[in-house]
Amino acid sequence: MNIDEILARHFANEPLADAGQAILDSFQSEHKQEYDRMVRLMQRIDAGRELPGKPLAVDVEAAWQKVECRLEEERKPLLVRLRPVLGIAASLLLLIGAAVFFYGRHSGTQLYANTGNTGDTILLKDGSRVVLYPHSELSFTTGDKSGRVASLTGKAFFNVRHTGQPFTVEADELDVRVLGTSFMVDGTKEGSERVSVSTGRVQVVLNEQTAVLTRGEQISVSAGQLGSKTRMPGTRDGRKTFVFRDTPISEAVRQIEKEMDVEIRLEADVASGNRVTTRLDISEPSEAVRELSMLCNCRYDSVSPLKYRMYR
Repeated sequence: MNIDEILARHFANEPLADAGQAILDSFQSEHKQEYDRMVRLMQRIDAGRELPGKPLAVDVEAAWQKVECRLEEERKPLLVRLRPVLGIAASLLLLIGAAVFFYGRHSGTQLYANTGNTGDTILLKDGSRVVLYPHSELSFTTGDKSGRVASLTGKAFFNVRHTGQPFTVEADELDVRVLGTSFMVDGTKEGSERVSVSTGRVQVVLNEQTAVLTRGEQISVSAGQLGSKTRMPGTRDGRKTFVFRDTPISEAVRQIEKEMDVEIRLEADVASGNRVTTRLDISEPSEAVRELSMLCNCRYDSVSPLKYRMYR
């Protein structure tokens, strides 16, 4: 009997013979961190399964096919009896030696854990890509009101697809909010989290403190407080240049939104008929919004550090 079978029996609450129990005890002792992680994941999946009206949905057939490929023919009768359990635990059988482990999906949530020794790339259902570092866990949900929310334990690099829907990374008490950009969140050590921005712009929130980072900037947490923004090694100032010649203001705004990862909402009376000719050399989107407002003789509000509104 191999460890896969033993884990299947164990998590299915089936009795183990003395030899099997000895192997399980040895595995728990030698791989305590991996075993504890499996237990936590199983508990979280079971908790989701118990939510009324929100049944757990797992691709049982896909998991079953992967499991069958690893088993000898004489072991299949055991797993036929365990097949209903695979709807919850099949991925656990693949945990040993797996780098990235997709272990369930309920209520629109994707759940991942990296139990390997190297980072690996996962594709979220919104098209965003995440490099999940070793010994890290990630859950991802989407909703009309909450937007896209990724809860991270550990370290991950995010390349967020720009969909117009906010994307928030939660790491302990730290929140990182973006529309579409690429950045690193390192929450490996609680109380010393760090955020580094490769492209675009993010808003970092810790309790009542807020900071906006642009390309090449980073910020760390220390003693429950956000530190000062610093430049990442080997990066240059994040200023951008825009040149517009008799350009419709809606097109100018679209370019600024894309390059600076912000949202600028134009009211209909501003978008209609306004064209701009100017050169902008800026590091903050507020500078662009202020200049465009002067050119079109309109007003603007800052809804948030990542969102503006232009109106008459």
